[in-house]
Parts: sequence; C-alpha cells; structure tokens
Amino acid sequence: VPFFFMVDFLVENVLVYTENNLKENGLLVDFQNFKNTNIYHDEKKEILLKYPFPDFISEYGYEDAVFIKTLRLNSVPITHIENHLIHYNNENSIDFIKKTERAVNTLYDLINMQKIEYKDIKLSAFYSIAKKLYLAGVIKIIYCKNKELILNNLTSENPNLYLLDFYKLGYLCFVSQIKNV
Repeated sequence: VPFFFMVDFLVENVLVYTENNLKENGLLVDFQNFKNTNIYHDEKKEILLKYPFPDFISEYGYEDAVFIKTLRLNSVPITHIENHLIHYNNENSIDFIKKTERAVNTLYDLINMQKIEYKDIKLSAFYSIAKKLYLAGVIKIIYCKNKELILNNLTSENPNLYLLDFYKLGYLCFVSQIKNV
C-alpha cells in the first residue's frame, strides 16, 4: 500500500502542517493530529532521509502520527498553520467505514508494538480512560448491540458524526477484547 504523505510547507528547517488536518483526524494537541497532509521541501530533503516515513506499517491508518512522533522525539520543529481545506471524496460510506475499521486495527497494533502511546491519539486516549474506569466492556456491549443501527445512520443521507466517534471507540473496545484473548 503506497503512502501518500504530505506536509504543507518546509521552510527554514521548520516542518509546517495544517491545523485543520489535525482537527479533522482527531489527534490531540502537538504532534497527534496529523493525517495525510503534504510535504513540500526545497532544501531540507535530509529530514525525510534521516527520518523516513514508517514503512513497517502495512495497513491503512496512523502512519502519519508515527512519523510526526518520530519528528517530535528527534526535536524537529513543527509549526501549525491555519490552512482551510476542502476535501472532495467520492468514497461511499461503506468503504469509508471499512477503512475506518482498518485504521482502528492499525492503531491497536501500533500501540501494542509501542510505536505510539494511548495518549498520543484522541481515540486511544478515550479508550484508555474507559478501560481504567472499567467501561470498555460496557462500551463494547453497547457497540455490538447497536452496530446495525449505528451503521444505518452512518450510511444515511444525514449521518451523525458523534455516532462515528462512538463507532470507532466501540470498535476499538471490540478489537482490543478480541485480540487480547
């Protein structure tokens, strides 16, 4: 699977990426919300050569978060900019949900490989809190019992994005239990 990775600007050794992309992808403040933004770089090719995009990730999702974490751990300065973006997507809802599930699986695997921490990604941070409060099992049960209803909403003409967030959290709880057995 080829990775399309972009950061908006590389200027004077400062990697810059869009704040909107961070907000869109649910990453926390700092390096966390960095999703398939674009890298332009004129004179600083050595940053990408020194810190290559993670090729050990074979499935879709969160490769950009691992890359940004690597940059942060190596003190490569990153500056957020406001860059409004319109994303035209011809992907249907079912394909999007399947891709979301693949990304959640990747997130789980990256945490287990200790490439990222729970706190690094908003979704896994919420999962970690739910787990500490002994709510992960309850969330998984609610997810499993209501999965079809949620999917019906998410594939409708007017999907509720809060349900998408719950779907991802419920799916992470489900995957965590299945893979931990």
